[in-house]
Amino acid sequence: MNYWPSLPCNLKECQGPLFDFISSLSINGSKTAKVNYEAGGWVAHQVSDIWAKTSPDRGEAVWALWPMGGAWLCTHLWEHYTYTLDKVRS
Repeated sequence: MNYWPSLPCNLKECQGPLFDFISSLSINGSKTAKVNYEAGGWVAHQVSDIWAKTSPDRGEAVWALWPMGGAWLCTHLWEHYTYTLDKVRS
């Protein structure tokens, strides 16, 4: 959510690190999707780190399993496109 004001404040270059992180998550998350869900695509859970951890965290499934992290992060990519119409991230 720290990235939400970056476009209206004319700071789109600040999104670069987030997009790089999403790219790393998508690589690791494709392995997690295959192993945990026997699914294509990629997934990221609610806990990650500098190494782009995507697997579910320890704990009770009622609070430790939230596989929508990747989809939520992709809203940043879509928002960037709708705001800038830039098909190649610059």
